Amino acid sequence: KLRAAVRRQTLRQDKDIESRSALPLVPVLCGASRRDMGVQPLLDAVNWYLPSPVDRARTQIGFDEHGAETPMPMPTNVLASPILALAFKVVHTARNGGMIGADGTAGVGLEPLVFFRVYAGRITKGMSLLNRTRNKNEVIDKLYVLHGAHHQEVPYIGAGGIGAAFMKHAATGDTLVAIGKGTGSYFTQVPSMVSGSAVARGPAGAVSITDVKDGGGKLPPTKPRAPVYTLEGIHPQPPTLSYAIEAANSSQSKVLDGALKMLEKEDPSLRVSVNELGQCVISGMGELHLEIIMSRLEREYSLQCRLLRAIIEYHESVKEQRRFFEEVVTHTGGTASPMVEMDFEIVPDIKSSDSGINCGAADRPRVIVSKEVQNGYLWYENQAERLAPQMSGDEEDSIRQQKLLAEIDKHDLTYVEPSKQKRYALQELVGALDRGAAEAFRRGPMARLAMHGFSIKVNRLQRKGTVPVDPSQVQAAARGYFTSFLEKYYNSEKGKHRADVCLLEPMMGIEVNLVETTHVGDVMSLLAEKGATEILPDEDDNRSIRGVAPMRNIARFTTELRKATKGGAYFSSKIDSYR
Repeated sequence: KLRAAVRRQTLRQDKDIESRSALPLVPVLCGASRRDMGVQPLLDAVNWYLPSPVDRARTQIGFDEHGAETPMPMPTNVLASPILALAFKVVHTARNGGMIGADGTAGVGLEPLVFFRVYAGRITKGMSLLNRTRNKNEVIDKLYVLHGAHHQEVPYIGAGGIGAAFMKHAATGDTLVAIGKGTGSYFTQVPSMVSGSAVARGPAGAVSITDVKDGGGKLPPTKPRAPVYTLEGIHPQPPTLSYAIEAANSSQSKVLDGALKMLEKEDPSLRVSVNELGQCVISGMGELHLEIIMSRLEREYSLQCRLLRAIIEYHESVKEQRRFFEEVVTHTGGTASPMVEMDFEIVPDIKSSDSGINCGAADRPRVIVSKEVQNGYLWYENQAERLAPQMSGDEEDSIRQQKLLAEIDKHDLTYVEPSKQKRYALQELVGALDRGAAEAFRRGPMARLAMHGFSIKVNRLQRKGTVPVDPSQVQAAARGYFTSFLEKYYNSEKGKHRADVCLLEPMMGIEVNLVETTHVGDVMSLLAEKGATEILPDEDDNRSIRGVAPMRNIARFTTELRKATKGGAYFSSKIDSYR
């Protein structure tokens, strides 16, 4: 009865929130994540007190093949419905006993076990799935549901179910669909007069019953909605703190490399790289995050490692908007042949304020192609195919356009709706350009730091030549082009626009929580010493203090805070912006 009462009051979270006399309950539990203490009570509390899907509105977001939001399909287990699932966790485990090999290779026998939730359809063992995020096929030879540390094999997992399977390519946040069915029109739920069931409809108006008992009943056809191409996914914040790491001895170096690769796949907020000195660098969300990684290396892989020095993740950016007309080229057969022609702008995301020039934490360099430009590209491509004998790939763009318009007027041609294959090819092209640009902008022109805080807005996009190209070729060409583009225009010594480049420093949002209010002044003074701005105490109880400080000043803030408050405070931090 007590649990039921707590649950009722907890579920009032979305109601009466404005009424101070009727505030909801907030269950509080104690634990220590580093020592795996309090995990079981936490899981029990989730089951007892938090809302189930029945108690809450559906909040998962789907996107169509153009990136626009679209409603999620109704959860149905019928075999004819398209499959839609989200991978949300990866762990490395052994089917037949894993170990660290004697030759120094970490994780011999360990394979990635991917946890996923099924949103629509039914996944059965032996089937093949398409990883829509990475465009890779996954073969599901066995399916499992987990009970603690025990794996129980099952024949299928239906909509609403959570399961696991060994997959080669899937990572956290990837969308999984059935091969050949992922782009079909999803079923929409309509009211049913059959008790306890729901009617699902496909594009042709066929009716099927989605309840467990497979009841009967038919209704008139309904208009299908846009299909879900990908799910929302999981996008971690960029890392804020980096350390060079090395194994205690040379014999464990290979083990460390393999262990870090597996941990990086399991934890999307962890980054592993190699700096210019050849040192292995791990980047994470702060001190505690990297301490947990060190603990896992010791506990799971028996590795004794040491962190050499802290590396603050500074970034480079551009502060002036400029427009360019260039070509992305690739080398085929030893000669440079144009592949894609673009008219684009460098658009800074940085803003000026009293505290200086800053930008958001998530404003990474990205290629943006509006729907208008995409539609123009598809229209041009369609007409170009119909007029291929009259067009030459070597003519100037203006002459080509004039001839094309003349032919359209002469033959009274009309717009032809692009096929799904052509739209998919355009999406692949834009994705390849974005990935290539992201790789090129990892090293800026000023200090070889990762670039941040601007986007590449494409105003015109045109394919050059008639030979089909693989997206990987376009990605490699885009990487090479944008690398030379940075050197040509933004190089610190001879670049035409080198004065546009600026250095960005990571700023951390800090929240200090005090046990007693006696140390409020000490904490505010400490934050001021660290260069923090916007220092504000909580107005309600005066036990929480917030501020924004440079990352370089709080690398060892935990120890200093304990000294200032005699152990009576703790703090949390996350990336706030770059300045």
